[in-house]
Amino acid sequence: MRTGLINFRLACRCRFNFKEPLYKIPCLYRSGNLSHVPTEIAKILYEELGIQYQIDLRSEEEIKKRGLAHNTLTEQGIAHKSYPISDQTNVFRSLKYPNSTDYYRHYWQMIQDHKTMLADIFQDVLASPYERIVFNCHAGKDRTGIIILLFMELLNIDRHSIIEDYVLSANYLLPHIDDFKKHWEKRGLEKKDYLVRIQPKAHTLLLLFKRFDQEFGTVIGLGRALGLNPDLIKKLRAKFFTYEVRSV
Repeated sequence: MRTGLINFRLACRCRFNFKEPLYKIPCLYRSGNLSHVPTEIAKILYEELGIQYQIDLRSEEEIKKRGLAHNTLTEQGIAHKSYPISDQTNVFRSLKYPNSTDYYRHYWQMIQDHKTMLADIFQDVLASPYERIVFNCHAGKDRTGIIILLFMELLNIDRHSIIEDYVLSANYLLPHIDDFKKHWEKRGLEKKDYLVRIQPKAHTLLLLFKRFDQEFGTVIGLGRALGLNPDLIKKLRAKFFTYEVRSV
């Protein structure tokens, strides 16, 4: 993780469900809030990592409170677009100690409530000339995690790798636990009680994948639910991966 960024990393260092060996282009990044990125860090994102496009998933209320991220990023040449997704349903907001099942239900509802916007995001990514993209929300765990999960599913990446990427957020968020002090105080919690919210569990995604299989059946079925036909899924894979057969 780069200094000054929370939960910033390359998304899903992964294995694939293809017979042909694939070499991943480092192109999808994930992050927490990017509102106050120092100029020197923005320069690293653009010049060293080659990031061209930032997609902000924070709600309009969050943006009003904490500001947009596009100032220092656009100064460096990084394009910006906002797709506001609220991650706080009334039921989930009321929970003091959410467990894996609560998070699974929350994620599933988030997908159902924002299908049109999710479809817009995928269409945007496909239509844009940008190949190196960073997605962010507040902590880079839930909304960003769901977007990355959907990308990885459509790219046919091994689910074990997707789960590994999801739970990895704990390693990046725990050192910044004090940044969430207002959140645990608002809920009448202590620091130790809030840890469950920044330590994602594999069981959450196992439940979500089971629901995917029941509802969509296949990756093609998932794609159709998100407004992507098989041809568009192929284009998505072609955009982010090179297919090279390793010599033996």
